[in-house]
Amino acid sequence: MNESTKIVTPGLTGLANLGNTCYINSAIQCLSHLPPIRSYFTSVFKMMTKSEKPDSFVLMPFQELILDLWDGQENIRPETFVMNSYMLSGDYRPNLQQDAQEFLRKLLDSLDTGIKSVIPGPNTIVTDTFQGKIETKIVCKECNGETIKRDDFLDIPLSLPDRKELKNLHKKSASMMCEADQVKYKKKSDKLWTKFKEFCKKGSSIIVSLYDCIINYFKSQEINDIGNLYYCETCQKKCPIEMVYKIAEFPNILVFSVKRFKYSNGSSKIGIHVQLPTIINLKEFGINDEDAEYTLIGLIQHNGGTGAGHYKAYCKNEEDGKWYNFNDKTVSECTIEEVLEAQAYIAFYQKNFISRPKLKKCEEEDRIFIPLNWLNNYEILANPKKIDFRTLTCKHDSFSPYLKDSSLFPISRAQYQSLEYEFGLEGSPFTSLDTCSICIKETADIKQKIITEIKIAKSYKDDPDCEGPWYIVSNLWVQKWINFTNWIPRYTLNPDIPGLIDNFDLYENGEIKKNLEYKKDYRVFNKFLWREFYKIYGCTQIILKKKRDIYSEDAQDDTEIPVETEIVSDNPMRAIINNII
Repeated sequence: MNESTKIVTPGLTGLANLGNTCYINSAIQCLSHLPPIRSYFTSVFKMMTKSEKPDSFVLMPFQELILDLWDGQENIRPETFVMNSYMLSGDYRPNLQQDAQEFLRKLLDSLDTGIKSVIPGPNTIVTDTFQGKIETKIVCKECNGETIKRDDFLDIPLSLPDRKELKNLHKKSASMMCEADQVKYKKKSDKLWTKFKEFCKKGSSIIVSLYDCIINYFKSQEINDIGNLYYCETCQKKCPIEMVYKIAEFPNILVFSVKRFKYSNGSSKIGIHVQLPTIINLKEFGINDEDAEYTLIGLIQHNGGTGAGHYKAYCKNEEDGKWYNFNDKTVSECTIEEVLEAQAYIAFYQKNFISRPKLKKCEEEDRIFIPLNWLNNYEILANPKKIDFRTLTCKHDSFSPYLKDSSLFPISRAQYQSLEYEFGLEGSPFTSLDTCSICIKETADIKQKIITEIKIAKSYKDDPDCEGPWYIVSNLWVQKWINFTNWIPRYTLNPDIPGLIDNFDLYENGEIKKNLEYKKDYRVFNKFLWREFYKIYGCTQIILKKKRDIYSEDAQDDTEIPVETEIVSDNPMRAIINNII
């Protein structure tokens, strides 16, 4: 992967373009320079999990790529990550340009899924970093009744305002800009007009501020059209409404994407320059008085049109505090003025906060172990959220045996009590590193169950001496069993046990469905294999045929299963299931 020698400042590593992969390179450089992402994937993730097989084809390659980017190489060829990234969408193929914003969303979704597969829990570094909540208040214009709903978001897509809207938006946005940004905005406006007034295309001499776009996004909407009225529970009829949008929870990293591409009546790109403020305060757009000041930390620029073009990234390096232009494998220092001159497509803002004191490691007996991933959030994020022990806790409220001891950090009880008071708590705190003995025993039992059932299946599968009868089993149930036998012990202690053999999906209105296909819709068990699996799982509805065809004549099995071995038996495999379910 490495192409060259070490460089002085970490993070200034270029990425080779492997054939129209600038959309990937620009997104990766911006993610890599976000402090929470860098810290998590260069240290925290490996220290927490024992698993090497996450449910994501990009998670491990992504982590390895982040490590390489901060290893001091001049440039690298990200071949493994790029090839795996093509699996994010059926549209992704070598040598084909794609949209950077769409790629970023798909990548974050896949990383979130992959992390949860090895460190399950409600949140990951992806949601902790990027997720916010938007509140929509629906006000009935006849009774003034209010309905409120909240939705998660990872980025805010901003439309460019129409010319007619700009005058009013400019007045409001100017009052929100700091003095320095107002000066930059005025200079940019004058420069554009002077340079392009004689030959610019329609709209290209227009300059809008990011505030203009944000105000436009959060403006209230009135819905009076008869076909789109809202049903009011109080009025018991459809009524005109007003919809008001506010941010209910500000994310730690706020991502804005500018909708520059139009696809109606052909495709085109809107070339209006959006002036980015270096510091932005969104307090006015929140539901309360929470301070919401953000600092620009990165952006992705797109040059060219819809059919072709080139992406590059501008990132602020936290090692030296300087801005750099990442143009595939070429990395060069730049000024903040050059950054603000760029035609921004995606902008990354980090929420400001006062640095917190480092937590001291406690060696005393009376101590509390806090999750390492939360410690990372505490040190780097403006809002680390509640101390969440659920990602490390088994169902018996003990430390999961599937995570490393290094996933916990010991602090004094006094420190912990102060943190709990300030940030809150989810789950039960750990006072020791003792793993759950019950989980270890259950895991061993499950593994033995899987080994036994696989051995049974192999012993009786396609017995050449067996002529029938044949038991029909839904392919849905068979697939559940296959997934169960592929279980890998991770944080979650309970695999998805198939449960009763259920053929419900093979029926419709009490009759076997038409046009069912062998192997696609159902499988067949000979009487020896069936007897063993029936002892273990039981069955809701038995289908027995003289031939392997579900539409063949019904049959009877003269081999009876003793009552004491059926569903309520003392069969050891059944006992394991009863203990786990």
